[in-house]
Amino acid sequence: MNPIDGFTNTFGSPPTIAASAPGRVNLIGEHTDYNGGAVLPAALQRRIQVALARQDAPTITIKSTRFDDLIERTADLLSRSDARAWVLYKLDLGIDHVLLDEAQDTSPKQWQIITALVEEFFVGQSARLINRTVFAVGDEKQSIYS
Repeated sequence: MNPIDGFTNTFGSPPTIAASAPGRVNLIGEHTDYNGGAVLPAALQRRIQVALARQDAPTITIKSTRFDDLIERTADLLSRSDARAWVLYKLDLGIDHVLLDEAQDTSPKQWQIITALVEEFFVGQSARLINRTVFAVGDEKQSIYS
């Protein structure tokens, strides 16, 4: 499904802006190009496509047509012994608080990801002195997974 049709089906009206760009990866250098350093970017065969429209609400609403694919890939990555420790180490430097809204609608795969991310939140000492939190809100009676 193209982003314009997906947007229209999801929100009930067409977007005001639609754009597409190739994926890219920096093989060397990250945040160095604007500091005069060397980089080696390369385009990928995958594209990112977005469709946008202004709304009157003070919030941002984001929907993905390939969200299930993202969940599957993330769960797979965090379950691989060759990648798990490195990914969790890198994330440990940036995740301090997790808010899980509508927890009753969280799928088993999503719980697998959340568990992997926070299972060592309160074990031993972190590299940083900060109080970490996990907060889940939901109503079991409304669960789509019960």
